[in-house]
This record gives sequence, C-alpha cells and structure tokens, in this order.
Amino acid sequence: LVRRKRRVILSNAHFSPDGQFVVYSSNEGNLGHHVYVVEVRTGAVRRISSLVSGACEPRFSPDGKRVVHVRRNHLTPQHSEIIEHVLATEDGAGS
Repeated sequence: LVRRKRRVILSNAHFSPDGQFVVYSSNEGNLGHHVYVVEVRTGAVRRISSLVSGACEPRFSPDGKRVVHVRRNHLTPQHSEIIEHVLATEDGAGS
C-alpha cells in the first residue's frame, strides 16, 4: 500500500472504520516520527502531525472523522500529550 525507502519505519497502522484510509506513524524524512494518513484507493499520503515534535500511536475515532495520536515533546515537563485532528469532510472542512 505504501512504499518507502530502506530504513524508513512504518508503524502503528490503523484502518478507518469504513476501510477507506489507514493512519500510521513513520520516521520518513529524518524529522522524527510523524503521523500520516493514506487513502487506500489512490495511495495518496498526507502528514497530519506537526513538525515541532514527534508523534506516534495514531488511531481513528469510531466514526472515522477524527484521528488522535500521542505527541512527544521532551522539552516540556509533560513530555507527551494527546492530539486530535479533525479530518477533512467532503465539503473540505477540517484539518
């Protein structure tokens, strides 16, 4: 489904409830781990996590309209937080 260069790790894959998308984390681009969504039908991939810190453990909400993941930030006392992304709808709303 997703082809990447050697030494690129794809992990924590999770299918959307309708099976149309897969969310995963990857170290692609040498920027640490980030969260990506791929459309199964087309193979189109987009990064949804911030470049500011690492991200892992992505999961779709039960309705498939949101993705949550853990943001890793070792520069803050909390070190980790849960981030939620609202995925774009057919009318283009969302992030």
